[in-house]
Amino acid sequence: MCDAINEKDERYKYASELMDKDGCKQVNLELTQCLKQYKKDWRMCKDQTTNLQKCLIEQKNQRPK
Repeated sequence: MCDAINEKDERYKYASELMDKDGCKQVNLELTQCLKQYKKDWRMCKDQTTNLQKCLIEQKNQRPK
């Protein structure tokens, strides 16, 4: 099962800001909704997981080095 980062976790703010900055917020929302629908069974959300990975990698590759 896949657990979301708890809002009290120090990583939450960073992850949330990164999603906003990188333009992957909508893709992340789609994954979150899918996981909620399938009770956190990531196997049912492979497409959404792949889309989020692609979005994050794409944005990372576009950042100046």
